[in-house]
Amino acid sequence: MKLKALGAAALLSFLPYQALAGPVTLNIDSVTGVWTSASGAAVGGLGTNQISWGTPLGASQSSYVFDGVAPPTQGPFSAGDDFTLGTFTHNNFPITGSAITGATLEVTIMGTAQNGSSENFNLTSTFDFDHFETPNGANPCA
Repeated sequence: MKLKALGAAALLSFLPYQALAGPVTLNIDSVTGVWTSASGAAVGGLGTNQISWGTPLGASQSSYVFDGVAPPTQGPFSAGDDFTLGTFTHNNFPITGSAITGATLEVTIMGTAQNGSSENFNLTSTFDFDHFETPNGANPCA
């Protein structure tokens, strides 16, 4: 699952460049994501791009991973352009013990806005995920 930005227009609305005359273009230098919290179970990896939980019944714990796109392959961006922030992966492995019920991801976009001159920007957005752990049984299957 790829997280996409609402578009460069949405990003521009958060930046102090609206008063500048003429079109503003954005160059994205990096997109990073950090898991800041989780509920329902103890997790490993808070403060990184991957959190893990549960006691594995096989080789691995279940986990959420966010890999930011740095920089996006397309660009520069103008108002109305969509762009991919990164890839979210849920590694769903059979576990025992407690599972998370939710988690919070902070995604930071860094780059430059250009309108005759160039200014750096840094924008952080928060994404809240709800999580339902399916039972590891025959119905429904894991």
